[in-house]
Amino acid sequence: MTKNGSVTGRHPKMKKREFNDSLGFVQINLNKQRQATKDLGTYIRDIDKPMILVQEPHVNGKGVISKGSYCLRAAACKSRETPIRASIFFHSSMERQVWFKESITTADCAVVQTKVDGVETLIASCYMDGTDTQCPSPDFMKVVEYAKKHSIALIIGTDSNAHNTAWNSRIGDQKRKERGNKLLEYILANDLFIENAGSTPTFDNGRWSNSIDLTITNKAGHSLVAGWFVDVKDRVEHSSDHRFIAFKSTGSTLLARQNFRDISKTNWEHFESDLNLRMFSKAEMFRNIDSVEKMDTAASELSSSILSAFNSATELTYVSAKIKPLPWDTPEVREARRDMRAKIRRRQRKIPRDSELDTIRKEARKRYEKLRDNTWTAKYREFCANLESKSESKRISCLIKDNKDTKLCAVKKKDGLLTETPSETLDRMTEVHFDVPSPADPNPPGTAAGVDIEDRWSLDHIFSENRVKR
Repeated sequence: MTKNGSVTGRHPKMKKREFNDSLGFVQINLNKQRQATKDLGTYIRDIDKPMILVQEPHVNGKGVISKGSYCLRAAACKSRETPIRASIFFHSSMERQVWFKESITTADCAVVQTKVDGVETLIASCYMDGTDTQCPSPDFMKVVEYAKKHSIALIIGTDSNAHNTAWNSRIGDQKRKERGNKLLEYILANDLFIENAGSTPTFDNGRWSNSIDLTITNKAGHSLVAGWFVDVKDRVEHSSDHRFIAFKSTGSTLLARQNFRDISKTNWEHFESDLNLRMFSKAEMFRNIDSVEKMDTAASELSSSILSAFNSATELTYVSAKIKPLPWDTPEVREARRDMRAKIRRRQRKIPRDSELDTIRKEARKRYEKLRDNTWTAKYREFCANLESKSESKRISCLIKDNKDTKLCAVKKKDGLLTETPSETLDRMTEVHFDVPSPADPNPPGTAAGVDIEDRWSLDHIFSENRVKR
């Protein structure tokens, strides 16, 4: 079923700033274009907690997916044996709350799991090949079955390449009509919802337009989606043939707001004074340490006192979940880019070829590229100058702060399947890297058969060949 309503361009009740208290969903097919990816980075700047469902992302020659902003993280199939045609982008501040579902992710369907309004939700981006006679694709059906089996909410953004009047799609050819009929039958049979509202086409290449991009949910996911609309952008602002689809999640996302205490902003006088007071009140504890138990207690109290004094002397710094603009992408550069694109479009519409328009286009491109390169150089030099003015520890922190390699990922279990949740991954890693005795194990925790407790902590045992291989 579809939502009722008529929408032309931007939804009258929907403004970009309304994304602040919820997940801001954006759905787009980028046609594998680098420039369309950059346009996406510009489009999502004002969106808080963006969750972007991408079909046909741009992938460079090294197999790296272009994201349009260094603030974004990409979830996609790790194998590059087949072209990647589906990916999900999300803000780096949400990385700890978004779980990549590697077990049901393929090159044509990327899947993550998170909580939306306190509800466990499966979010997927799926590309359906228009040349395939089967519709929906096996990847799409696998995700739907997974959500049904585990009773969790489902939100899927898909380029269906299927025509049906149920979602205001004009019938273009018999093959896509048959695909649309099959897809509609599957949707009805599985109690799914089509969130598309109004008659604004989701695809427009200048020659013909149609609605082929769908947002599909199950019953639980349907209650989490609000304000669905097609955002019509001028060709000067958006390079892809597909238009941006935007909607938001209902209620609060309950995603933890990321924060940290910046040591460069610590009031060290306050820290020293606070620590002195704390240690003075516990001085007696450190004078009479005559047992292992008292030593452990004293060490714990010392650690707690230092941490409490530091927290008291250092205010929390909150991490924004909005997209930061690229330093070199200044208003002047953006204006030059719009001018260049306008002249390129003007030249493309002119038939037969006009040499004067060719010259104007080339001059506009040259002017834009020169301004872009000069601005990039100036901003890079400014960054280096600011870096040199910092202490060595702060300098290293600035350079490595975006390293997210410590994030938990799916790992293989004994049966060859992949773990499905962070807790399952931790259990499996504990099982592999630590000897967890079974109830019937006669050896006490922390020991293994044939290994003395003293030998257990030797370098030869810790870095044994079997442990390294495992």
